[in-house]
Amino acid sequence: MLQRQFGYLLNWMQERETPVFMVATANNIRQLPPEFLRKGRFDEIFFVDLPTVPERKAIMEVLLRKRDQDPKRLITETLVDKLDRYTGAEMDYVITEAMFEAFDDNQRPLFAEDLEAATTKIVPIADQMRGEIEELRRWGKANARLGS
Repeated sequence: MLQRQFGYLLNWMQERETPVFMVATANNIRQLPPEFLRKGRFDEIFFVDLPTVPERKAIMEVLLRKRDQDPKRLITETLVDKLDRYTGAEMDYVITEAMFEAFDDNQRPLFAEDLEAATTKIVPIADQMRGEIEELRRWGKANARLGS
């Protein structure tokens, strides 16, 4: 079934007569059929690596504001360091976990220490699958334009 869908998409990409701007994402581009990766299929392939220190801080700011929390009060250098190798989704989980703990503790306000403690409750996918992730990172740096 998936092969047939890939076939339809490739055929459409080849036969279309009007310009189209198409964006696609893949968690593991190496699992795509090679015909998708040949030059001319997509104008550019970008690799988005794990967030850097400034990116981790920015992601946490957005996620905390989304929950009506003050990032200036909660984001510490220690927290940003502890979030090394975390994805944005994993950082989101850290905040959720910390908020549950604060709520469970007499519904008190969220503290920076709660966020730091919550980092111990999740093992980032980059550590769980270290070999695969490092291989994917090497591929991205060698074969794609870096997205950050």
